[in-house]
Amino acid sequence: MQITAKNKKNPEIMKILDQLDKIGVRVDFDEHTIDIDLPRFRKATNRNAGRKAQSLKVDGEFKDISVEEVRLMMKRDGAEQVAKYLGISKRNLYYRLKEAVETGANIIY
Repeated sequence: MQITAKNKKNPEIMKILDQLDKIGVRVDFDEHTIDIDLPRFRKATNRNAGRKAQSLKVDGEFKDISVEEVRLMMKRDGAEQVAKYLGISKRNLYYRLKEAVETGANIIY
């Protein structure tokens, strides 16, 4: 089935677009755009194999921390100390920073 401007209101196509929206893909025919929420898309399309990601603990509590905060802390204290503070490995810290930059996220997950 091909999606065109003429058949975009077709119930089958509407169902497909709804399913895509659930995994983070939004199609806008009027604007001719496809927006992908990368973290949501990756989560929906990964097979959940391997070790589960560790949650970040800030001062002993699970919290979100911004990329900017982490970078400032790394300049001040070094990556090893920041990783210990967050309860993750240094390698994991760099991986999460890289992933946040690639996806355009302001928060490290």
